[in-house]
Amino acid sequence: MTLLGMGTWSYTKLPHDRRALPCKWVFKRKLHADGTIEQYKARLVLQGFRQRYGVDCDAVFAPVVRTSTVRLFFTLVASRDLECHQIDIKNAFVQSDLEEEIYMKQPPGCEDGSDTVLRLNKSLYGLKQAPRVWQQTLTKFLPELGCVQSQSDGAVFTFDCGGDTIYILLYVDDIQLAALKLSNVVAFKKKLLTKFPGRDLGETQFFLQMSVERNRSDRYVVLKQQRHIEKLVKEANLDTCYPLKLPMIPTVYRDVAGASIVDPEAITQYKSLLGALMHIANYTRPDIAFAVSYLARFVNSLTTDKFARVVDVIKYLHGTADYGLYLGGKSSDCPVYAFCDSDWAACPVTRRSVTGYVVMCGLGPVAWKSARQATVSRSTAESEYIAAGEVAKEVQYIYQLATQLGLTPGCIPVGCDNNAAISLIADPISAARTKHIDVIYHHVRQRVQMQQMSFTGVPTRVNTADIFTKPLAATLFQEHRRSLGIHPGP
Repeated sequence: MTLLGMGTWSYTKLPHDRRALPCKWVFKRKLHADGTIEQYKARLVLQGFRQRYGVDCDAVFAPVVRTSTVRLFFTLVASRDLECHQIDIKNAFVQSDLEEEIYMKQPPGCEDGSDTVLRLNKSLYGLKQAPRVWQQTLTKFLPELGCVQSQSDGAVFTFDCGGDTIYILLYVDDIQLAALKLSNVVAFKKKLLTKFPGRDLGETQFFLQMSVERNRSDRYVVLKQQRHIEKLVKEANLDTCYPLKLPMIPTVYRDVAGASIVDPEAITQYKSLLGALMHIANYTRPDIAFAVSYLARFVNSLTTDKFARVVDVIKYLHGTADYGLYLGGKSSDCPVYAFCDSDWAACPVTRRSVTGYVVMCGLGPVAWKSARQATVSRSTAESEYIAAGEVAKEVQYIYQLATQLGLTPGCIPVGCDNNAAISLIADPISAARTKHIDVIYHHVRQRVQMQQMSFTGVPTRVNTADIFTKPLAATLFQEHRRSLGIHPGP
């Protein structure tokens, strides 16, 4: 067995002041991008939820790559026509040494009838600190090869290979490698697989439940979650339903009618469906971002009409399951631009406004957000100013990361449809009307003065961020959806 061959544990007697944690076998079918079975897996998992902080675990946080970084990475791959390959590290957690003193009971089916326990020498799946230990192991090894870690996203590395740059993207045990020359990618893969045994998956076709489809002649990548959406539709028993054209109908979205739902099974189902929708909205389908963000407010106060609205979003996805997010562009230095918007006092309960923004790079978006603002705004100008402060933080991150990846974003233009907010950004006029606004939103002025971004007025109809603040009529919704680079698959 792999666990025995890697010296994962040592047999010993349990000290009187310690306790042994139980474990279990988890069986799973790993699937290809088309849904066919790739392999059957059996994994020994420790019941880490029984660990005690300060006794057998301490720091447990382990960063993973941001979703916006993933999209910017594939934008770079497509626009520069890079070779992009993927590695899957085998038993990644077991390949990192464990410092804490942790004991485990003998695995089910492998007991010898004695009171002997296993002291872990290697990290094991289920341990609270397992992701952190693996992340530290990998990020310690890569700099030894000469890789440089990004200051913006710790899961991104670059490696200078004689004039060709290798871009490295880490997500736990999945590693993406991209470079202009295939020979450089192959050579670097050999270095990694020599240190950490794994599988060379070749060209990237499936990543984080997304299929990756490339058109190298037109230099674009399509990220799709069609199989994930079809699975969700089937689990919701909606595979024979009539598809909807909109994720949320404007005339019913503020409807507060409906009886409260107290059935635990219905509430659990609502949370499960909403969680699946959040994953889709965060990765490839910004067109449902507002609907999902809005419905997430009612997890603890669920009513029948809100449950029906979740079903509507799934019906919409059922009709657009083959739609994908197009990224890239024929320009090797894809232009970066953004839009921001807000819907003033949109929440009928708290009267807080809704912020929406999108950051575009080339053909499609690399970052977006739809969320209620933290405070109540006294005017539309104030709510738009707060939205500008939110997009400024994301633009600053994209600016820094793009620069570190070799892009030259320059001064990033941001479209805003409120002239009063643009005036507040350009010059701190009328201090009596703005002194109550939190300081965290005023950094947008500094970024404008540093010429990292500039705000310009745009008509409301062409402000793509409008789709993140409220439900729209079908025609306008479809226009903004096309602007976001969401189209049927090729």
